[in-house]
Amino acid sequence: MSISPEVYGPTALVTGASAGLGLEYSKELARKGFSLVLVARRKDRLEALAEECRELGSPRIDVFPLDLTEKASCSFLTNQIMEKKIPLGLLINNAGFGKYEAFFESSLSEQLQLLDLNARVPLELTHRLLPILKSRPRSGVIILSSIVAHLPSPYFANYSATKGWDLLFAEGLYHELRPYRVDVLAVLPGLTTTEFHDVAGIRKDKIPFPFRKAPQVVQTSFRALGKKAAVIDGKRNKIMVFLARFLPRSWVGLLNAKVLKR
Repeated sequence: MSISPEVYGPTALVTGASAGLGLEYSKELARKGFSLVLVARRKDRLEALAEECRELGSPRIDVFPLDLTEKASCSFLTNQIMEKKIPLGLLINNAGFGKYEAFFESSLSEQLQLLDLNARVPLELTHRLLPILKSRPRSGVIILSSIVAHLPSPYFANYSATKGWDLLFAEGLYHELRPYRVDVLAVLPGLTTTEFHDVAGIRKDKIPFPFRKAPQVVQTSFRALGKKAAVIDGKRNKIMVFLARFLPRSWVGLLNAKVLKR
């Protein structure tokens, strides 16, 4: 099924829109003619992105500089969408981050914030916006997971756990919401050229695997929406996850520990 304002529009909401995959989702949706609701913490980046998306063809853009981990943010955003009567048809739960470090050395407050943004926020935002999405002839929800949802990941234990939660949440909703013509998709990227690894504290030159490009992940997402519950981006990532199924999980964890150890 093609991704267009006629099918899933006319408006798409993208969280974490100011950088990385969120930026690419926003620009590609603008090219396709969607109106946009852009959400991220950095107002200057959001406004610059909004101007670029207008030039790419987006007819209307609403910008919300919000920290979604603040408890009132999701309800505030939902109320604004309802008050402005924004005809939302596509929700992209992209906001999230990871932190590469030994768990016992990490900041508890940062680990709780990671859990909050990666798991609670997509749950709350999806729940609050579903009445709007269900009212449309067809709508969609994309939830960003990761291939580490399938792979025990030392030094990324909390992050990989949240991405496992995202995957199972999306797969469950896929079947639950099909009768309402709400298409739900979990997207599982692997190594991707974005700011994620810089923020997480990972040296890219230490990783012996090729990186995918952010636009490739976006195209994979849009091709799969409405056709399946989850999609892994990239042939190498699909092979890696497939082969991991035949190894004891303890072996996978040990292999990951050797690759990820500082």
